[in-house]
Amino acid sequence: MADVTAAAGNEVNIRRVIRAPKDKVFHAWTNAADVEKWWGPGPVTCPSAHFDLSLGGRYHIANLDPDGTVTTVRGEFERIDAPHKLVYSWFMNAQPVGKGGSRVTVEFLEHAEGTEIVIRHERIATPEMAENHRLGWEGCLDGLAEFFQAGQAA
Repeated sequence: MADVTAAAGNEVNIRRVIRAPKDKVFHAWTNAADVEKWWGPGPVTCPSAHFDLSLGGRYHIANLDPDGTVTTVRGEFERIDAPHKLVYSWFMNAQPVGKGGSRVTVEFLEHAEGTEIVIRHERIATPEMAENHRLGWEGCLDGLAEFFQAGQAA
């Protein structure tokens, strides 16, 4: 289940297989109660999340660092094709939703071992930020894989 990742220029591309059915993986990605259990790279946790899974609906995900710092990711859903694909804007902290920001596309593909997740995070401001996002996505996907391995999914 090796993953393929790259941060080239101002874009991140990641592929990872999760050992779970596509509909359950999609649900875990878009359900606040599930996201709060698996989101966060390394020691970062998610104390709160909210999803209005509708076209133009908004989401927010709080990232709590061990030092108590909270970083919030927010945005709007631009495309929803459940359980196959999501496209949403991505804004950090106080950056106003609707002005600039980056875009995340997540595809959920059938795979012999479960579900292949394909993430494309584009329009990132700098190559350094792209590398930070790559590391963050890898950590979050590790958490998602552990979430399913531990049988926490509904």
